[in-house]
This record gives sequence, C-alpha cells and structure tokens, in this order.
Amino acid sequence: MLFADPRCRLVGSDSGYWIISGDRPDAIERVLTSASSPRHAWNDLDGVVEDAVVVHISTRLDGAHAIDAFRSVTATRELYTLRGSDGDVVVTDHFRNALAHLDVSDRTVTTAAIADHLLFRAPIEPETYVSRVDALGQGTWLQWSLRDDDQTRTQVSRLSGSSGDDASEALAPDDAPAVIDRTLSSLLEDVCGNDTVATMLSGGVDSTLLHTYREDEPSLVIQLDSPEVAFECEYADRAASLLDAMPRYVDIDESEYLSHLETSIDRLGFPSHYVQTALTDAAFARDSDSTDAYLNGEGADALFGLPGAKGLRIATWFDSLLAYVPDRTSTVVPETLSVKFDSLLRIATQMRRHPADPDSFAVQLPFFTDGDVVATALGTETVDRRVQAQYDYLTQRVDLAANDVFSKHAAYGHLYSFFRHNTCGQWRQLAYSHDKTIVYPFRCERLARRGLAVPTHRRYIQGLRDVGTLGPRYLEPKYLLKSLLAERCADYPVKQQKGSGALPIERYFESGPLATVFDRYDPPAFIPDSMYADHVESYGPVTWNLITYAIWRDRVLSNPDIEPVEGSREWIQSISEKSYNSHGSVYKID
Repeated sequence: MLFADPRCRLVGSDSGYWIISGDRPDAIERVLTSASSPRHAWNDLDGVVEDAVVVHISTRLDGAHAIDAFRSVTATRELYTLRGSDGDVVVTDHFRNALAHLDVSDRTVTTAAIADHLLFRAPIEPETYVSRVDALGQGTWLQWSLRDDDQTRTQVSRLSGSSGDDASEALAPDDAPAVIDRTLSSLLEDVCGNDTVATMLSGGVDSTLLHTYREDEPSLVIQLDSPEVAFECEYADRAASLLDAMPRYVDIDESEYLSHLETSIDRLGFPSHYVQTALTDAAFARDSDSTDAYLNGEGADALFGLPGAKGLRIATWFDSLLAYVPDRTSTVVPETLSVKFDSLLRIATQMRRHPADPDSFAVQLPFFTDGDVVATALGTETVDRRVQAQYDYLTQRVDLAANDVFSKHAAYGHLYSFFRHNTCGQWRQLAYSHDKTIVYPFRCERLARRGLAVPTHRRYIQGLRDVGTLGPRYLEPKYLLKSLLAERCADYPVKQQKGSGALPIERYFESGPLATVFDRYDPPAFIPDSMYADHVESYGPVTWNLITYAIWRDRVLSNPDIEPVEGSREWIQSISEKSYNSHGSVYKID
C-alpha cells in the first residue's frame, strides 16, 4: 500500500485496516470504523464522502488475504492496482508509484490506451497507460481475493440528472444561485476546516467566486510571459485587488516551457493532458510557503456551462431551417456571416448523431476529438470502440433524464467533460509530489448533486426570458455561477471576455520552446508516415498528444530507474518474510 497523499491515514477496526484518502477524513473514519463490513461501509458513506478513495485490508476466516477498495463517484483521487514484477500486490494513489514496481519489460502499452490518449488524452478506467496497471473507476467497489487472484468490480454509487419535465427533486434555476451559495459555504467549511488553503487564482469566474468564501486566505497566481495570455494575467491582478487576496506570484518564462513539461511528466509517470499542467507543476515547485492545500475551480464549466453550449442552443432553435441551408452558406449569406452559419450547420449535423458517435456534438464539445485522424493511425474500429467505452463509462455512473436534442447533447457533452477530463487528477498527483493536496469544490459530490438537480435545458445556459435585462450578452454559459459572483463581488466584471487558460502551443511548436521537440524525442512509432506532414512537421489536431507521448516514452516508460514519489506513505502486510525498501513513512501491518 503506497500512498502519496500527505494526508492519508491508516485506521484499525474490527473488520481489518482502512486506508483513507479524502476531503473529510474524520467523517469518513467514523463511518468506516463502525461499519460491520466493506459493503455496509459503502452504503453508509452516502452523504459523507465528497472526493475520496478508501482501501480495506483484511484476513478472512479461511486465512485468505483480501483487499476491498472504493472510489467515490465524483472522485479526483485515483487508485491503481497491480501485481508488481516481483509478484507483490500493489495498491497506490499515484501512477508513478505503480510504474516503480514494474520492470521495463513489463510496461506494455495497449492500442486502447494509445487511442484514448489521442482521443481524450486520458485512458478510460480500468484501462491505464500500462496494461499491467488497473485503475478503479469512479463509484466502483473492488473486491480482490489474493489467494485465487479473483477480482470483482461493482458499481455502487451513481448520480442523477434532472430533465425538468416531472422530476420531483428538480432545483428551479431562479433558486439555484442561493442553493449553490449555501452549498459552497458549508462544503468549503467542511473540506478546508482550519487549514491554510491558497486559492489558485486565475481571475476567472470560478476561482474568483471560490475566493470570496476564503477572503482571509492567500492566493497563488501563475504569471506567464507569453503575450497571448497577458489579458488573463490582468484578470488575475484585478481579481486579487478586488478581493484583497494576498497574492503570491509565480513568474514563468515561456522559454522554459519544454523543461517544465518534461519535469511534470517525470513526476506524473504518464503523459500530461492539459497544457497548463506543466505550469502548475512549476508553480507548486516554486511556491514553498506554508500552505496546507490549494483551492481550485476546475470542474465548474463541466458542471455549469461550457462555452460551446451557446452554439448548440441556437442550432436547436433553427434546426428545421438549417436543414434546408446549402452546405456552402457563402452562396446565400454575406461573407461576414458565412463563418457563423457554417458553424451552426456543423453543430446541427453533429447534434443529429447519437452521443456515442465520434462525430456527435456531445463528444466534440469537451474534447474536439478528430476521430478521422485517429482512425488513420489506429483504425476506425478502434476509434468507435473507445468512444463507445467512454459512453458506457458515463451511463454506468449517471442516470440521465434528457429527452430533447439540446438536453441530450448538452448533458452528455458536459458530463463527458466532468467525468473524463483528468486535469484534476493530474494536478492532484503533482501536488502530492510536492507534499501538498488540492481541494476541488466543483468536483465534490455534494455540489455535483446540486448542479445536476437544475433542469438540463436551464442548467448550462441562460434562457431568452432575460434578454431585456442582459442586453447583447444573452445566452450566457455558466450564468448561475456568474449571477452568484455578481452578488458576492459586485465590482467583478462578470461579462468580460472569457479566458480559458489556453497557451499558444501552436506558436510554441512552430517557432518557440517546442520547435525542436521532435529532434529530441522521436515521434511515436504508431503514427504512419502519411500523417507526418500534418502532425509532426506542422502543428495538427494530435500534435500535442504526440509530443507528450514521446516525452513520456523516452523519459518514463523506458526508464528502469523510476522511483516511487518521495515521501509516499507505505503500509506493508507481510504474507511471507521479505525485505522492503523505504521511500517515506513505512508501517507494518501485522
């Protein structure tokens, strides 16, 4: 048992030992230590767990050793299981710790993992980047009998979404901001307590809103010198000033980006997903202040409104008209409008597809997945199979009541992002590498259930009823959070241009810090020569994915000297006499 979470704990009970890693460890411990069995524990955790993984270690009456593990349904904490190359059973919360127990010859990458990396930039559980390592899915209970190596996975926790048609527990949009306010207030009190928590302040709606509940705490502001993101740095400065947020600035030079990317992948043990991950790791490394945890707003867009929802709303209104518009709208509308019409035509075509179709709006909304490009490298059948696996993963965890076209594609698209974007998990594992942790309120189960209670057709985007009061900025995505922030910080410009934190990676690749990346790291072998011109020699839809994979392959996958994360807590239950290496705190379980 090798856990990098600096706050994880081992507790004993009549049924065995529990390892707890979660936002409310005291509350979780009370439930687990009084539970008569793991099964009863999962039932009793409802309403207590927010973002957690727990592991139960026991010896049964017949002398067989057993492991039970549970990951909460909205968890950003990961749990990996494997048999190491030496035969040891390993359970860990950090992928690098898992790889450290495998010889290079045992680190095989499957076609499914490569496809997931190219399509979604993260494998779909139980798949990971290495076939010998399994990941526990969200809301899943793992039972593992070590004597016969028998494993059973059971889905024991799900979420429900409201359609608004006749849902008895629906939350009216007019009431939602006040409910979100009360939920955030109590949630942050529960999960932050008396710890010193620094808000990762970008100046956007999500992080600024969170800091209004922690105004006496410091903030961490990352400042990159790339001119394309200068306006976002100004947002952060303005928010810090409005909130008197005691900012700690971390200044990063774009010329160091490749070095930061390499280091972050070394620490993660797998290819990073989000371009900001490299900067986040650099910030954690440089921020040596006495902060117990970081507060982060990731997940808010996926829960309350991605920008693309506006286009979907308009396209559904004009669907019958768009069906008769020629493919090339430049023949019927002025040139200045043709781009917008072409976009609506594309969305109209996408929304007529099933949410498990690679070209559907639901799949394209969070991932901008180019299935045709990936199919060129790996085959159409592989692409279809992995997109279906993503759909199955989602439907196993959420009961969706979505009947009309907008609700169906908006709900699936946002929940694909909520469940499948692994940015939160990556940043958490990086924080662990620096002996820190992160709190993600918008990914906590309590707030997720409140958000999904708002009827789908009003959850993500504002309706036309308020056009008269909002002027030209109607159809606002994430309007519920913007409304709440306007109440809590009246001077914050909630209608300012959205900043997404996107870095100018294409420029970096063409003439910046990534210009020589494929001279240093050979492109992945799974890319055919026919794709080189568009994705290796120039920047294309999967170039970023190829960069991160190539760096990982050379620095991590083929590195025989990978060590566990420094400071990892290690618990050992000896089945036979062996000697163990210590990588942090080591505890014997008798």
